[in-house]
Amino acid sequence: MVAAPGDGQASGIRSAAGRSASTNPATIPVLDTLDDDMDSMAVTLELATAADADALAAVHAAAFAHEPVTLLKSLSPAYNHYDQMLPAIQYWLRTPDATPIIKAVDAETKSLLGWVCWRLSATASIDGAIPEPTSQDYPQTPDGLGQFTSAHMSYWQRSLAPTLLPSPHRILISITIAPAHQRAGVGSALLAWGLRDNLPIWVHASEVGNPFFAKHGFTERARVTLHLDDWAQGASPPSTLSTWGTTTFRYMVYEPSSAQ
Repeated sequence: MVAAPGDGQASGIRSAAGRSASTNPATIPVLDTLDDDMDSMAVTLELATAADADALAAVHAAAFAHEPVTLLKSLSPAYNHYDQMLPAIQYWLRTPDATPIIKAVDAETKSLLGWVCWRLSATASIDGAIPEPTSQDYPQTPDGLGQFTSAHMSYWQRSLAPTLLPSPHRILISITIAPAHQRAGVGSALLAWGLRDNLPIWVHASEVGNPFFAKHGFTERARVTLHLDDWAQGASPPSTLSTWGTTTFRYMVYEPSSAQ
């Protein structure tokens, strides 16, 4: 059952009303207000369903619309961020017990404010370790950039995570907030839902995401920095930039004992 604001059901992250915590996908947290510095907003955290897939993908596309890596990938006619995300979201939604997507919605308007996807329990073994890929292994094109970043994340998951985290641990697969509701506490509320079991967690953090995760106790364990001009094939950067510049992906870990 999805808990609703003010219904008195004792479930979810601790809110202003003092409710307890649970990360059972069937028992979703309630949050009364997100930020005392913002206008009061009643927000509900709910388990997303298949009917939400299009809206979830649209929010993700909007949130990343001006992110340099996404803009560079979009130089390829074959790349559309919404189309790239939708199949993955639909896949996660099919297994809510393993990979729940928790959405934050405005309790009054029911508009989607943001969402997070977790792999609730993961194990890792060095038996699947692979060598670290290098950028030279891939075409220096927008498509090649996507191939390289995907391969490098696979290397992290199969080769580094087993040496850094015990099993079971948790994976923060994706967290995204609608542009109009960023920096209002929505991301912190969604993140808190997955932290309350005190399991170790790892996340593949973008340049923009790094400060958010560091603020919440995640520490950097590895990184890869990309010179985006090398992948742009001479294409001009966005009008707001003189060059495509660099971006750094950080592999970050949350260890409950050190974060408290």
